[in-house]
Amino acid sequence: MVVRDGRTDLCDTYSSSREERVVAGAVLNEREGAEAVRGARRVGWGRAVFGSACLWAWGFLAYLSPVLIPAERPVGGVGIEVGFFVSQGAVVVAAVAIVLALRKRSVAVGRGVLLVCASLLALASALLPLTVAIDAPWPLVGCGAICGVAGTLLGCAWGARYSLESRDVSAVVMVSFLVAYGIYFAILLLYVATPFVVAAQVVVVFLPLASWGLWFWDASARSGLAPEVFPSSALSTDIAGSPGSSGKAPGEVTAGSRELHALPWRSLGVIAVAALVGNVMASVIMGTSYEGADSLYPGGIALCACIATMALVPLTAERTAFSVAQLYRITVTFSVVGLVAILVLGAAAVPVGGALVQGCTLFFQPLVYVVVTRSTRLQGLSPLVAFGVGQALISAVVLAGNLVGKLLFQMAGETPLLLSAVCGAGVLALFFMVVARAAQVGEEGNEEKDGGTEEMEAETRGADRVKAAAAGRGSSGVAAGERLFEDGGTTEAATLPNGDCAAGVGAQGEDSAAVFARAVGLTARETEILSLLVRGRTLPYIANELFVTTGTVKTHVRHIYEKSLVNNRQELLDKVEAR
Repeated sequence: MVVRDGRTDLCDTYSSSREERVVAGAVLNEREGAEAVRGARRVGWGRAVFGSACLWAWGFLAYLSPVLIPAERPVGGVGIEVGFFVSQGAVVVAAVAIVLALRKRSVAVGRGVLLVCASLLALASALLPLTVAIDAPWPLVGCGAICGVAGTLLGCAWGARYSLESRDVSAVVMVSFLVAYGIYFAILLLYVATPFVVAAQVVVVFLPLASWGLWFWDASARSGLAPEVFPSSALSTDIAGSPGSSGKAPGEVTAGSRELHALPWRSLGVIAVAALVGNVMASVIMGTSYEGADSLYPGGIALCACIATMALVPLTAERTAFSVAQLYRITVTFSVVGLVAILVLGAAAVPVGGALVQGCTLFFQPLVYVVVTRSTRLQGLSPLVAFGVGQALISAVVLAGNLVGKLLFQMAGETPLLLSAVCGAGVLALFFMVVARAAQVGEEGNEEKDGGTEEMEAETRGADRVKAAAAGRGSSGVAAGERLFEDGGTTEAATLPNGDCAAGVGAQGEDSAAVFARAVGLTARETEILSLLVRGRTLPYIANELFVTTGTVKTHVRHIYEKSLVNNRQELLDKVEAR
C-alpha cells in the first residue's frame, strides 16, 4: 500500500527494488524533479496557449478573411480560393507522406525543421496578395502547397505539446482556439481601419514566426527537464544508453506508437460527416465566387467563439471537464437551426443561417484536435502521425464538401430549389446521425465519459483483453461495443473491497514480465515500465507513477519495442504472456 498526495492507492504493489529506492530517498528526489516539471509547465501554459493560438489564427486569416485578399483583382482570375483548395489538398498529401515515411525509417522533426516551416508560411502569406493581384496561378498554387505542408508540421508540434501532459488538457486546447478567435477579430478591426490595412497584413505574415518563437521558448524551457524534447543522439544512459537501444531520441513530435488503428476513428468519422454536410452547404451559399467569404466567415468565427465559451463555462463554474459529445450535439443543433432558417425563409435567411452553418463547420476543427489530443495522450501515439492524420481528415472533408457544393451550383445554377434541396438533405442527414447516436447510447445504457478524471482514464481494449486473460479473469470489464465518443476504451483498473486490483496484478503476471525483461535485456527503468504496461496502465498513469514526463515514458516504450522486436503493445503483451 502506498500513500501518495494525500490518498491511498491499494492497487500499486511495488517490487523490492522500488522499496529500496524509497528507503534510499530516490523517490523524494523524483518528487522534487516532478514538482520542477509541473512548475515549468504552469509557467509555460501562457506561451503554449498564445503560441498555438497564433497558428490557428493565421489559418483563419490567410484564406478565410479579406485581409490577404486584394481589393482590386482581375475579373475571372483564379482567386485566392484556388490557393485555399490547394492548401487543403497539400495537408492530405503531407499526412500520407508522413505515414509512409515513418513506416520505412525514423523521422526527426526538430527546431530547425519547424523554423523553416514557419519561415515558409510567412513568405507564402506575404506573396498571396501579390499572386492574386497579378493573377499568377502557379505561384498561387505553390503558396497553397507550402501553407498546407508547413502548417501541418507546426500543428503537429503544438499537438505534441498538449498530448504530453499526464492529465487531460482539453480545456487548455479550447482556450487556445478561443484566443485565436480573439486574434482573428482584433486583426479584422485593424484591417477595417483604413490607415492600418498594411499593418494588419504584416501582423498576419508574422503570426507563424511568432508561433514558432513561442514554441521554441516553451520547448527550450522544458528541454532541461525532459531530454526527449528535441531530437538528439546523445542521451543519458537512463533513457537510451542500454544494450540494444538505438541511442537516439526521436523528439517529442515523433516519439510514440505509429498504429493508425489506435486512433478513435468512429469519433472522428461522426465529426467528419457533420463537417461534410456543413461544407457542402456553405459552398452552395457562396456559389462559384469567394465574395461571400467577407461576411460569412467572420459570422462563423463569432459562433465558434460562442460555442468555445459555452464549453468552458462548466469548467470555471463547477470544475468539471467538458464532454466532446455534448459539444458535438450543441454544434449540430446550431447547424440544423441555420439550415431550417434558410429552408423556411429562403434567401432572406442566408446571411444568418449561412454564418451558423459555416461556424459549426469551422468548430469541428477544435473538436477533432481535442479528440486526437486525448487519444494521443492516453495511447502514446506519435503526434506527427496522430495530428497529421487528424488535420488531413478535416482538410479532406473541407476540400470534398466545397468541391461538391461548387459542382451542385454549376449543375443546377443559382435557383431557390437548389438551396432548399441542399438544406433539406442536410437537415435529414444530421437528424439520422442524431438518431443513430441515441440508439447507440440506448444500447450501452449510459452516457459516455470522454473527458473524465485521472482515476477514470481509459486504456486500450486490446491491452485490457490480453491483461485480463493473463490474469485469468476474462474480459467482463471490457465495454461491449465501441462508444462513438470514447477516446480510450475501458476505465483504469478498479480497486476491490479487499484491496486487490481488479485488473489482476498477480504474481504470475509480474514474474513473467520480469523473466521477459531479463531475456531481452531491459534496463531497470524499462523493466519497471514493462511491469506497469502488463498491468494495463496508461502512459500518463505511468508518467505520474514514476514522476517523469509522458514523453520520457514514450521513449522508454519505444526502446522496449525495439529490444522485444515488436511493433505495438498487443504484440508485446502476447510475448510477455507466452513467457
